[in-house]
Amino acid sequence: MAWRPVELSCPSCEATVRTDLDAVLPDGGGERLRGRDLACRECGHEFEVFYL
Repeated sequence: MAWRPVELSCPSCEATVRTDLDAVLPDGGGERLRGRDLACRECGHEFEVFYL
């Protein structure tokens, strides 16, 4: 899988938080719900992202 940026908004301050699909989705995706912890670089708010 090629690296692709994913941009999310911080739920606290609405700053852009970037990650990439290689770090989030394993090859082949999957049918099980998974989660990942992220932190905003602007305000430090920590939040989780869930994906299939």
